[in-house]
Formats: sequence, C-alpha cells, structure tokens
Amino acid sequence: MLGNGLGMLSGLISYPILTRVLEPADYGLMGLVSSVLLGAVAFGKLGIQNSLIRFFAEAKREGRLATLAKTYITTGLAAAGVAALVLSAGAWTLGELGAIGDRLAFVLVLTSPLALIRTQHSLAVNFLRADERSRTWSTVDVVHRYACLAFGLLGALYVIGGVEGFFTGLVTAESLMLVVAMIAARKVVPLAVGMPDRKLLTAAVSFGLPLLFFELTNIVLAFGDRVLILEMLGEAPLGHYTAAYNLSDTLQKFILLPISLAVQPMYMRLWAEQGREATQAFLSKAGAFFVLVATPAIFGVIAVREPLLILLAGKAYADGVDVIPLAFGGYVLYGSYAVFGAGLFIHKQTLRLAIATAVACVANLGLNLLLIPKYGILGAAIATAISYVGLMVVLTIMSFRTLRFSLPWAYMLRIFAFGAAMYGCIAYIELGHVAATLAVRILVGAVVFLGLALGVDARGRQLVREVLRPG
Repeated sequence: MLGNGLGMLSGLISYPILTRVLEPADYGLMGLVSSVLLGAVAFGKLGIQNSLIRFFAEAKREGRLATLAKTYITTGLAAAGVAALVLSAGAWTLGELGAIGDRLAFVLVLTSPLALIRTQHSLAVNFLRADERSRTWSTVDVVHRYACLAFGLLGALYVIGGVEGFFTGLVTAESLMLVVAMIAARKVVPLAVGMPDRKLLTAAVSFGLPLLFFELTNIVLAFGDRVLILEMLGEAPLGHYTAAYNLSDTLQKFILLPISLAVQPMYMRLWAEQGREATQAFLSKAGAFFVLVATPAIFGVIAVREPLLILLAGKAYADGVDVIPLAFGGYVLYGSYAVFGAGLFIHKQTLRLAIATAVACVANLGLNLLLIPKYGILGAAIATAISYVGLMVVLTIMSFRTLRFSLPWAYMLRIFAFGAAMYGCIAYIELGHVAATLAVRILVGAVVFLGLALGVDARGRQLVREVLRPG
C-alpha cells in the first residue's frame, strides 16, 4: 500500500518539475514518444507477463521454475528485440522520407532500446509478484520511478538538454534498474536463456494475446490523437494538450484508481463464495459509492482547473486549461468500467471488451479528424470524451446482459445536485493569488459537499460503511 502511494506520488512530483524544465513543444514531444513506447513495449510483452502470474504457482509446485523462467525470458528477449528494431528502423525510415520530423525520428531511435529494457524489467518484477514478494517488488518499483525522474532531469538540465537529454537519462536509469530488478528476481527463479518449452509458450501466448489486443486498443484510444495534433497543429499545442491530459490522468489515479483496485477483488470473491445475488447487491452499492466519489471529483476539478494547472505547470501551459474538464471526465467515466463492467470480468468476456475498445478507437480517430481542424486541441478533447462516453454505454449494456444489478437513481441524482451546489459555491472564489485561490476553493468545496452528502444525507454515511465492509 505504501509502495503504491509513493509510486503515484512520483507522478505528482514529476509533473510540475517537467513542465517547468521542458518547453511546451518539448513536453508534447516527450508525451508523444512515451505513447509510442507504450505500444512498442506492449508488442514486446505479447501479453505473456499476465500469464506468468497464472502459471508460476503450478511451475513452482512441479519444480519447473527454471523452465518457466527460460521460456519467458527468451520469448521476451526475442519479441521485444523485434519491437525495438522495428521501432528504430521505422522511425529512421519515416524520418528519411520526411513523413515525420527529424527530431521526432531521432528521439524515437534513441529510445527504441526501452522496448527491450522495459519488457525484461516487467518480467523480472512479475517473478517477484508471482512469488508474493510484495515488499521487494514494491521497493524496486518505487526506486525505479524516482531513479528515472532523477536521471531524466539530470539529462535535461545538465547533459544534453531538452527532451533529448531527458530520454538519454531515462534510458540510462532504466538500464541500471533492469540490473537491479534481475538481481532481485534471481532470488526467486534461476535466470537463463535457451530454447523455450513449446507447451508452456503456447499456453502463455494463447492466454496473453487477447490481453495484448485489449492493451493496444487502450493505448490507441488514450494517445492516438497526439499524432494528429502534432501533424495538424504542431509541437506547442501538443504540449498544452499533453500537460492537460497528464494532469487529468494523475488526478484520476489518485482519486479513483484505489476504488477500482479495491472493488474488483471484492466482487470476484463474493461471486466465488456467495454467488450471484450477493454480488449484485454489492455492485449496486459499489456503483452508488463510485458516483459518490466521482461526482465531487469531476465538479471539483472543473472548478479548480485554472489555478491548479497554472500552479503546477505554469502559465506557459495555460492554453490547455479548457481541455481538463473533458479529459478528466473521460478518464473518470472510463474508469467506472471496473464496477459497471463487472459482468464482463466475472464471465471472462475480455475479448468483447477489447473489440468494443477497438471500435471506440476508430470512432475517436474519425472524430479527431473532423474536430481538430475546427476547434484545435479542444476538438481533440471533445472527440476523446465522446468516445469514452460511447464506450462506457456499450460496455455497461454488454455487462448488464450477463450480470444486471439495480442502481439507486434517486440517491445518485441527489449526489449530482450536491456536486453542482459545491461547484456553484467555489467556482467564482478569487483571492488575487493562485495558490490561495486554489486552497480556499478546495477547502470550501470539501466542506460543502461532505456536509451535504455525508452530514445531511444519512444514506451517504450508510453507503460508505456498507461498501468498505461488504461482509
């Protein structure tokens, strides 16, 4: 728990530092390259890192950990090596053809080894997770995050400068941390390279490929618009857009990710131990609880978006302020699939989830092509928000066909009214200083909403007790 908190805290720490060290154009380029790397790493992993945790216990019981480790490490090296080579060669070729800028091509070639490094790091950490060495892998993860930030800043400030220096430092840090992760993993499995076990490899890839498809569609849905913004609007608008989205993503992870991480194991356990009716009753309460937390988060972020962005990122990124409501709202809505898409997870219908996400990707790219030329980065945010809303409607309908549960609509409407009242109380507070304005808006907003939702409305207090103690 502490490790997860420190890991998420690194995002809040790095955000105001990087937005001040890098110009908007460099920050946008950093975000685009990071997005491309996510796709390359996903290809390199083939989804097998998920199956590792599933097959580890069986291999340990049968005394076949050496075979398992050799199979996963060798497969990861081969797949990620191909991904790194394709990324490097593709970036160089596109640069030579003039399809992408020389600077973008150079940075992609520079960072292409990360496809291999991150794949092997993921496998090493998953060996630790599979053996339930939570303290070790959590420590490795936290040190990894802060080492990357430190080395990246050193590169950007003192070595090369700009985004090139940042990624030079990042490649250095991740290489060193891969060695650390491998040393830690050696205490769990013997690390070796050799001919993979055919039966295990087939099972691992069969399990992982649907998850790879789902991961890739999520990446394209979340980051596909960055390429279009760069081509249509340029590097500086991309930086404004990236800063707004990164802030929204960080806030969403801090506020709502803990709910998703906690709720899913709860309803999976209830389904296994108590059956359909107990699970439906819990999901009904969990859905209302999600609305109880998400509503003030959305209204609150909308109300404080301008002072928050200026305080954390600086005035150079102020053009992205109106992107935040759409970005944060979209992230929150999509994050609700952990509750409202429960039926898909319980009945293992993840392929449907991936197909629906792929359709949303296509719709998102089409909407971006229509809206960016007319509305700029706000058009991109509108397109992505519409895609997330449509996706959540489809996922909820599909999930409810397999596991329907009731929702307290009257109560949720009251929560929405409380959120709107909070917004009305704080949105126009101005104290002449950004930090003071932000602090007072947050304080007053918290008092107003909590007073209404938990103080005046007894249902809220009862709901919190029932969800946190599901029995």
